[in-house]
Amino acid sequence: MKIVSVCRSGGEYSAKHVQWIHDQLPKGYDAVCFSDIEIPGVNTIPFKYNWPGWWSKIEIFNPEAIDDDIFYLDLDTVIVGDITKLLANKKMAMLADFFFPAETKNSSIMYIPKEMKSTVWDTFLRYPEMFMKSHAGGGDQTFITALLPQAVDWQSLFPRSIVSYKKHVVKKHRKLEHATGNGEIPLGAEIVCFHGKPRPWDCGEPWVPVLK
Repeated sequence: MKIVSVCRSGGEYSAKHVQWIHDQLPKGYDAVCFSDIEIPGVNTIPFKYNWPGWWSKIEIFNPEAIDDDIFYLDLDTVIVGDITKLLANKKMAMLADFFFPAETKNSSIMYIPKEMKSTVWDTFLRYPEMFMKSHAGGGDQTFITALLPQAVDWQSLFPRSIVSYKKHVVKKHRKLEHATGNGEIPLGAEIVCFHGKPRPWDCGEPWVPVLK
């Protein structure tokens, strides 16, 4: 099993964000970043295709790039506990949407068994332009969800282990009416997801590692 991240240049993320998340990873695991840039201190795999934005995440499904299971996580993720049990999971897993769990699954943290990669990779390679257009609204996660409906929710596998900053940490206020937090990290949480703004390095929380 390899821990995998993705960074495409030209947007808001750079080498320092990859180094930031990889510094949080537990020791003793192989970790790599799919990218189009050199990242000091981090093993990288060059992109095979020039797919834009979030579509570059499809690269992790290339069975020839990594012949192993993958634990994937977005760059705007904070590890706040021991994630060993998450890494030991062997089931295809994605996040249920934190606010609308019955809708499309969230691809910000995934476990991808190697035998499932080709389903996504081979299908996308047939008509990439068509899929990028037809899934323009939901991006890679609606495409992945459609092809791998058997994916288990992380929240079902490990309740309380992965939480949302917006929903489970931040106190409820006018702009976050669905929030249920009290300002603290919930007991038992190992990962805090920052989907959208603010990004972790902009939130001012003392438990977020400093972005150097």
